Amino acid sequence: MRKLAIALGSLFVAALLAAPAAAQVTQEEEIEYDVDEGQIEYEREVEYDQEADVTPTTTQPPPPPIAEPAEPEPMPLFSTVGLRFSLGGGISEFTDSPMEDMTDLGGNWEARLLVGANSILGLEAAYIGSARDIDALGLDDDAVLLGTGVEANARLNFLKFADDRADVYAVGGIGWNHYEIVNEGFNTSNVQDHDGVLIVPVGVGLGYRVERLTFDVRGTWRPAFDEELIRLDVAPDEDDGSSLDSWSALGRVGFEF
Repeated sequence: MRKLAIALGSLFVAALLAAPAAAQVTQEEEIEYDVDEGQIEYEREVEYDQEADVTPTTTQPPPPPIAEPAEPEPMPLFSTVGLRFSLGGGISEFTDSPMEDMTDLGGNWEARLLVGANSILGLEAAYIGSARDIDALGLDDDAVLLGTGVEANARLNFLKFADDRADVYAVGGIGWNHYEIVNEGFNTSNVQDHDGVLIVPVGVGLGYRVERLTFDVRGTWRPAFDEELIRLDVAPDEDDGSSLDSWSALGRVGFEF
């Protein structure tokens, strides 16, 4: 009986000693399990975040090659320099007596070629014409004083504006004008039938260009030299009696090549 009691007591003591160790093992297993689960969860979260951060990449096509700008075609020489042809008409009148008193306000016309419209200095060549009634004692009432001539001018384009479409200019040159009495049945007056004079035209004008169409207005004074239209035996003082100085104002329409 005593041995039985000793055996039971030994088992009880052993059980008491084994219980903390078993609890410690169970706790260590739980901790290890928790660590494993946490590691797995952490790895899943990291993997998910990595997958979320990965953005799909698309291959962009290469940019198209940059085309080299085409070289502009060279402009024709006439367009670069500025070649214009124009036709126009207007009014004219003599400035001194007795021609101013003997004639009415007349009409004039011209055909003009300009080289250098797009530069500061240009050159002009023109055919000019005029016609006006003339009244003198001993001259047919239907008589007309007709003038035809040519002139060459230098043109100074000293002001351009409106994107170079408009310009103000001055001209000066030299020319020849031939006057002739036409449409007369008789002439016993002191006016000769014809006369040729040297002229020195000077003037100013305003031009405007729309595409290749040009418009122009100009005022010109033309002093004349070596005039003999009035007979010298009637007007011996040439400067006072036979001056053919004149002024004109006209407009022109032209084309720039």
